[in-house]
Amino acid sequence: MFPKDAFPAIGGSDIFSSYKSAMDVTKHGKDMIQTGYDTYKSGIFRVSQLDRWHIIVSGRKYISEIASAPNGVFSTTAALEEILFTKYLLGPTITRNPYHIELVRVNLTRSLSAIFADVKEEIGLAFKDSIPLTEGWTPVVVHRVMTQIVARTSSRVFVGVPLCRNPEYLDLCIKYTLDVSHDRAVLSRFPGFLRPIVGKLTDVSKTIRLTQKHLGPIIEERQRKITEHGPNYPDKPEDFLSWLMDAAEGDERSPRKLTNRIMALNFAAIHTSSVTFTHALFHLAAEPKYLAPLRDEVETIVKEEGWSKTAMSKMHKLDSFLKESLRMNGSAVIMTRKALMDFTFSDGTVIPKGTFISAAATPMHLDDEVYADAGVFNGFRFSGINGQGVKSQLSSTNPDFIRFGHGRHACPGRFFVANELKVMLAYTVLNYDVKMEKEGMRPTNRWAGLSCAPDTKASVMFRRRQT
Repeated sequence: MFPKDAFPAIGGSDIFSSYKSAMDVTKHGKDMIQTGYDTYKSGIFRVSQLDRWHIIVSGRKYISEIASAPNGVFSTTAALEEILFTKYLLGPTITRNPYHIELVRVNLTRSLSAIFADVKEEIGLAFKDSIPLTEGWTPVVVHRVMTQIVARTSSRVFVGVPLCRNPEYLDLCIKYTLDVSHDRAVLSRFPGFLRPIVGKLTDVSKTIRLTQKHLGPIIEERQRKITEHGPNYPDKPEDFLSWLMDAAEGDERSPRKLTNRIMALNFAAIHTSSVTFTHALFHLAAEPKYLAPLRDEVETIVKEEGWSKTAMSKMHKLDSFLKESLRMNGSAVIMTRKALMDFTFSDGTVIPKGTFISAAATPMHLDDEVYADAGVFNGFRFSGINGQGVKSQLSSTNPDFIRFGHGRHACPGRFFVANELKVMLAYTVLNYDVKMEKEGMRPTNRWAGLSCAPDTKASVMFRRRQT
């Protein structure tokens, strides 16, 4: 793909030692990316993976140039097709005709104020159902419960009431996110010519069929109303399913294809948001000193503004707390792309067509030259920057903060995610006291390859707010 030794390798570079290095990445990926970052700071290096070389860039210059590259040069979709086998697991049209992404970018983002009351209501109801307000301390397995709350809240926006509260449907939404990861590993063991056959036998395929039993009748009823009364029929639900149905063309209007789209959205929304909130809650429970100032901010602004998207945008400490948690916790690399054509950086470095390329995220986010005392959690680190201007908000991106990516291909749903997470955190601090089972001891993150996750079995102690 590129000349031997064009980029320095972390670990071995010949056919045998690179295979060993690829195995090392599965166990020590974070450390290997850190070594590459420290050794070739603001430069480029490569790590071996079982099926390819992976080019890693570091520093603002390379990140900015990838982010601003013209459309058609680097593709997230093409990378996902090879990493997740989306053609077989999410359906070929999900990536070939990703019209849902524009609906996320435009319709969902523009509707954040309109859907705010629904989001807040569902979060409140979901918390009450999942974490009862008790006088004594009660242990809660955080990741499992937050996954349920996020699934329910996202479903309120995606498919509306009452389906968003159907336990069987929500279990299928959560199961789907796990199935994709499991089935991706299964498909990787088969040669390409067998994957179309194996793909039809996966857990994902079964889960989609079961989910369609819930979504199918709703879709068919809405289609009947469109036929009888037109696209703007009376009492038309204002949810993502309606937007999909309005935008879909040809066989994309089928219940099966629409179910695929909704589940693809769930895959993107449920895992990332539940993991992100779990990380933040672990920080809050390990350092309860943040409870009082966060409560004071939320109560003061709600008293002045009421509950609204505008009010949430003024909660700078709340926003900063989530952003700081996201800075400290996340995958070692981000902005993974596949080069669809040769690309030349401004310094003359050439990235050949077909190359997989990412940016080193964790090493940069924990670099003392980028963030003062970068290894220390400072919940209000971002709350005073430029009076908390737009550039320092959780949903903003820049070459120094790339958890949502950066540039024209940054995560299109980050504004919805940020709003959802902020309402969840606001509800938590207003209604509960929290602490770790071992006070002050935050659970250790779990690493698998280049991916970081919170301890999914760890509990946080909850009780009704006492003060």
